[in-house]
Amino acid sequence: MDNGKRDSSVLLFANGIFTPGEAVRRVLATQRSATIVCADGGALHARALGLQPQIIIGDMDSLSAADVVAFEAAGAQIIQHPPEKDETDLELALHLCHELGAKSVTILGGLGGRFDQTLANILLLTLPMLASMRIELVDGAQVIRLLGAGVHQITGAVDDTVSLIPLQGAAAGITTRGLQYALRNETLPLGPARGISNVMLAEQAEIELGGGLLLLVHTIGQARPFTIIKRDAASQEKLRYSGVLHQQTAEFVCIDATFELADRDLGYIQLRRGDHFREWFYFGRWYNIFRVSDARSGALKGWYCNITRPPSVEGEQIVADDLCLDLFVYPDGRALLLDEDEFAQLAIDPDDRAAARRAVAELRQMIARCQPPFDEISATIRGRGGSPAPAH
Repeated sequence: MDNGKRDSSVLLFANGIFTPGEAVRRVLATQRSATIVCADGGALHARALGLQPQIIIGDMDSLSAADVVAFEAAGAQIIQHPPEKDETDLELALHLCHELGAKSVTILGGLGGRFDQTLANILLLTLPMLASMRIELVDGAQVIRLLGAGVHQITGAVDDTVSLIPLQGAAAGITTRGLQYALRNETLPLGPARGISNVMLAEQAEIELGGGLLLLVHTIGQARPFTIIKRDAASQEKLRYSGVLHQQTAEFVCIDATFELADRDLGYIQLRRGDHFREWFYFGRWYNIFRVSDARSGALKGWYCNITRPPSVEGEQIVADDLCLDLFVYPDGRALLLDEDEFAQLAIDPDDRAAARRAVAELRQMIARCQPPFDEISATIRGRGGSPAPAH
């Protein structure tokens, strides 16, 4: 292996849940020249993004034999370890990055799924051999890295959320600049959550640490938790779940949420536990739109559009009355109208029924015009040189 020819930065795909988001998007846009290393099944994440792994390391228990042959044929170096080993596949990959002389490593797909593996992956950042490298775990809108003694710069935007969590005991001599809740030569002991949810006041912030270790979690935007309540047409609660604010405007509230139920095959889409939902709730509109992406690969599965009465948003709570009628939109623009029989039997007044029908028509227009959040359809259309697929 000619280490000298490799880039000093590594894009490392782990085999956890791949969560799309703004932080991930920025990484993929700016690290085009990085060496792509994959920990076992992380290679599937890379392939789903159209990226070719250069090195795949692990026991290969998450890849089929055909996958391994295909990746190797495409030029990937396969470093296979026995299943009975002391290190996880991600730990082996980090050892490899050290051997390659990498100066920075960005890990994607390192969180989610099993909590023990997520926690272990975060604690891998404390490995002594990695101290000279800049290691970041990037997930959705979050960037996680370890801070040792010294002065550290954070680049972001006003209202970004910054959390400081001590590891390996108390972190002492902490002074912050550019954060709303300032620390002035103070100590954060292990246990209390005082360092959670600080807020950036400018595009640059600074953290000075006298001693100890801090886990920095930088979330793009305000990490505000929301509760979403789905009610039926009679305004009786049917489902309640949690999400995190992605964006709020005068037109909508956009939430990031995770599918936490058991895997289910709906016929037109297969939902897996851990699938990522980006959900737009529009003020004054009779629908909401959920963008669904795969739990492991991050690939777009489609958009699920619920026909509802206009949502109410109070504080960190969103409530919407579902009217049974739904529209599922495939990535190529095909649209499938669902549950018409249930909608026909629904006991609602004529005005609500007419508003629901208008909402379907409005959604179809948005799809045909590739208007946000359906603008990804246009890329699919360009790829096949055609027009949006006809709706059904």
